[in-house]
Amino acid sequence: KVWAEVARVAEAQSAPDRALRAYEATLALDPTDARALAAIVDVLEAQARWPELVSAIRRRSQAAGSGWQQRQDLVRIANIQASFLDAPKDAIATWSEVSSAYGESADVVDALSELYTRTAAHASLAELLGRAADREDEHLASVRCRLGETYFKQLADAPAAVAAYRRALLADPTNESARQGLALLADDAGVRAEAIAALARSYELADEWEPLLALLDQRL
Repeated sequence: KVWAEVARVAEAQSAPDRALRAYEATLALDPTDARALAAIVDVLEAQARWPELVSAIRRRSQAAGSGWQQRQDLVRIANIQASFLDAPKDAIATWSEVSSAYGESADVVDALSELYTRTAAHASLAELLGRAADREDEHLASVRCRLGETYFKQLADAPAAVAAYRRALLADPTNESARQGLALLADDAGVRAEAIAALARSYELADEWEPLLALLDQRL
């Protein structure tokens, strides 16, 4: 408590270095003191001491162990590296840490896309965007499939269900739920042709020729 009070007085007197030494003394007694760790970050940011700030944030992140605070700290480090330190490769490494620990979410993809473009890492950019596109296709297919199920099972709207399942298969031609829905709808004379055509198109897009030929035989 004594060192914490010394630090607060030093900050009030606009003596950041003395405040930092006092906070470090606090941490020498308790390396996990959250208030001291946060105060050091605040002092360094106010002084625009970016390399030291990155080290201080990383130390706080490590003390946090895991979870929301650690992710926020890593993102903050990456943003400082990318902007104030003009170190895009370091920022890429930090965003990769975020991705490995917490998943390749949309903010990770957006940040890495900009950084890969900035560093002309075109192969890495293509791999990143390819993974993101695959996830988007899978999610879009799932949403459209659920829409098809709603039209089919809850609203008894066969034409709308066929359209939704068809759109699901355009996003993911191998989506089995959409295929099963269309197979059931093929028993409905009113939409039979459309359902079979949508199924045939999905097999064609997936290069699944045996079921496609079987379906064509069924149409004939």
